[in-house]
Amino acid sequence: MARGNDKYKQRVQKLLELVSEVPGDIIEVGIFKGETSQIICEFLMKNSETQRYFGLDTFKGYEDEDMVNVNAAAVRNQNTKRWHWSKQAVEKRLNFFDEIRYSIVEGDCKKTIPKLIETKELQELSLIYVDCNLYSPSIKAMRDLWPLLSPGGIMAIDEHLTGGETQAIQEFAKEQNIGLSFFGPAPGPSFYCYKPRN
Repeated sequence: MARGNDKYKQRVQKLLELVSEVPGDIIEVGIFKGETSQIICEFLMKNSETQRYFGLDTFKGYEDEDMVNVNAAAVRNQNTKRWHWSKQAVEKRLNFFDEIRYSIVEGDCKKTIPKLIETKELQELSLIYVDCNLYSPSIKAMRDLWPLLSPGGIMAIDEHLTGGETQAIQEFAKEQNIGLSFFGPAPGPSFYCYKPRN
């Protein structure tokens, strides 16, 4: 997807605006080159003095155990090493942002998220943005992070055409008995749900 285009940026900013009054940090699961990370951090620079950004990625493509019942696009991306990038390149991209307000975490999110929760680095979230494409890491990230999401906060996915994120968020919403909203078919945020306010 063309992360740099204006329409994509506008859609991500709209998502951020929807949670601008919700307490908590922002986490993005699957960041690749950090183009969405940059949009989020630019937004936080202008609109918050305290919120933090967490970006998670393997930086080497998909984990082998997650390549089960995946489609041809996922296989092609894995074989061509499309998702190989470096953590350092993303950190360099975000060097305009206060370094104590962001963390780029390298590794399998199925393992890194529980560690971040256990060490209390992750506590309260206003937005969970899942962009890791495959079903298995997506559903585990959703289940692990949901308890940290503030009431009124949003969990959203980026991919709704070639990845397993749609299956994951639809299944998760059913588990939680909550409704899903849809931004639309253009690149950027697609399906999302709110954490109910009790």
